Amino acid sequence: MASLLGAAILLACAGSAVGMPGAGTTLEPEGVRRYWTPRRMAAAEPVEAPVATGAPAPRPAARRGPRPGGVPGFLPPTPPRGRAAGSRRGTGEVPAQRRFPQRANGKLFFTRGKRRYVCSAVVVQSPSDDVVLTAGHCVRYRGRWSRRVLFVPAYRRGARPFGLFRGAAAAVPRPWLAQNPNYDYGAIRLRRGSRGRRVGAVTGEVGVSWNYPRDQLYRIIGYPVNYGGGERMWGCSSRFRRRDGRRFAGPASLGVACRMRKGSSGGGWTYDRAPGNGPFVASVTSHYHPRDPGLLFGPYFDRRVPELIRYASRR
Repeated sequence: MASLLGAAILLACAGSAVGMPGAGTTLEPEGVRRYWTPRRMAAAEPVEAPVATGAPAPRPAARRGPRPGGVPGFLPPTPPRGRAAGSRRGTGEVPAQRRFPQRANGKLFFTRGKRRYVCSAVVVQSPSDDVVLTAGHCVRYRGRWSRRVLFVPAYRRGARPFGLFRGAAAAVPRPWLAQNPNYDYGAIRLRRGSRGRRVGAVTGEVGVSWNYPRDQLYRIIGYPVNYGGGERMWGCSSRFRRRDGRRFAGPASLGVACRMRKGSSGGGWTYDRAPGNGPFVASVTSHYHPRDPGLLFGPYFDRRVPELIRYASRR
């Protein structure tokens, strides 16, 4: 498991701040399930992955380039029961969505002000068995935190086969406060479902990987409007193509061949270390470049990721 948090994040719990760099918030628990009626869910706006404007052409993939900084690490996946089903590669609707690991993916509903939004998210291995990873811009964007957060695993055309899970707390890495795209991810701790079970026990938890070689075969999952109208779980498969060429602090974001757009933000990118040994989340959908619309970009996970997950897991 990850070490105790050092200088990675800060969480404001019950209105009090913890003296560590970063930012976080508690999420209001009351009335969230009542608020998200089927009609409001259907009307929620899919979040667009931010467009990288004024950016140079992305840097070509360096398959034998610099080694990732830091020691590679993993949090193992945990199926709920039985064996993992595995997912078909290629582009299209994800098969067997109610089996693990597919069922760990879902839609994330939230509000900002008077507007309703939806992103994608994935349940990951955590000490508390109740954490999802998503994009940072689905948690906090331009100084505003998301509210009335609700996660629906394996959502499909209004179906909620594993119930609803309200958000309890959320956190993002400190660099995301300045909209650094290399840290566009966030962790949300969820409350127990209506039957008193944690989301990890219901859906299973996908593993997490950090400081890994970039050259992997990734499975990108989300709920894009341009495929399936945002009502179906969609997948792309791609090897690493290139790094984001913009100059920001931290490890350059990953680029893969996938044309998913609105609604796919925050969807997990997974790979298998070996057949039957996975999946491991290695990134989440963050942004795209208008100069190369065939690519999606996501942050490269370093040691901040397990620290963020561990911190969000705390009660």
